[in-house]
Amino acid sequence: MDDIQNRVVAAWNPIPEAPKKVCQLLFGIWLVGFFFQDVFIDLFSLIPTQTFHFLIWNLFTYSLFETSVLSVLFNCLTILLIGRHLEPVWGAKEFVRFIVICTVSTGLLVLSIATFLSFFNENFWTDYYCGFIGVIAAFSVALKQLNPDYEVVFWVVPVRYKYFPMVMASVSVAADVLFTRPRVAYLDEEGEGLVLRRMRASSTPLVLVGILIGWIYLRYFQLYLSTSQDGCLGDSSDSMAFHTLFPEIVQPYVKRLSGRIYPIAQPLIQRLQARFQTNGAGSTVAAADTTASRPPRTEAEDEEARKAAGLAAMQRSNKQVRDDEFDLEAEV
Repeated sequence: MDDIQNRVVAAWNPIPEAPKKVCQLLFGIWLVGFFFQDVFIDLFSLIPTQTFHFLIWNLFTYSLFETSVLSVLFNCLTILLIGRHLEPVWGAKEFVRFIVICTVSTGLLVLSIATFLSFFNENFWTDYYCGFIGVIAAFSVALKQLNPDYEVVFWVVPVRYKYFPMVMASVSVAADVLFTRPRVAYLDEEGEGLVLRRMRASSTPLVLVGILIGWIYLRYFQLYLSTSQDGCLGDSSDSMAFHTLFPEIVQPYVKRLSGRIYPIAQPLIQRLQARFQTNGAGSTVAAADTTASRPPRTEAEDEEARKAAGLAAMQRSNKQVRDDEFDLEAEV
């Protein structure tokens, strides 16, 4: 028992504070919501009939609330593992910023889609969306960018980071197909007719939109200070092209389609980049100017630099875990 406790402490200590705080917040809200679930569903979840009308804060709070203990444990464990690798490279401010941007953007797009679909199926009007899985999906793209060839064991299966977004999307869709629950009817308050019970909506829209939002932010809006274009936004390397999110067999077709769409979206992207850089990254851009004397690097060198930074962070984290285990064993 003491050995297990020592290993848990040794694994917890090297994790940065930002992912720890996120984990504690997720678990704390779930714990309170466990006793007041119906109230929390109304106050925290995305529901088309409520969010756009008067509960606008749901665009952020939906990601913090879970209805299942298995889901909250999965999210907590995953954000700790992701934060252990990403936060030392990005910094706490950018780590939290990514969570906020992806949460609000994913929620807004999913809610808009659900509102549109509600005109064809009224269930979309009352079902609720909640859970941190959309942010986890966005982080899967960040891991792919950080070190695409790094391999980890995912449910006893070795998976490279570059396949994480694809794996998350596939598992989510498969779970929807295999474990879709039937709707339950109940008598209305007056006992005169049957009404379909409101249900938690599928997590697949959150996963798919989360992957898309995470890719858009990393591709066009995240500020890099150690790349060939210091102070500029986005990652234009080939390894972050949109078609790389898909299975290799369909990548040529996706590449051809995205090549036709991008010229249409480019003016809007450039306007958003200008506003984003002016409003949100002014101090960071100024700091980047101090490195202007360094010779520019190619995109390939930039990609290798990111991989090296990610690998170094992972190695430091793993070394810290081993050191903490050794210290705890020595104390015992």
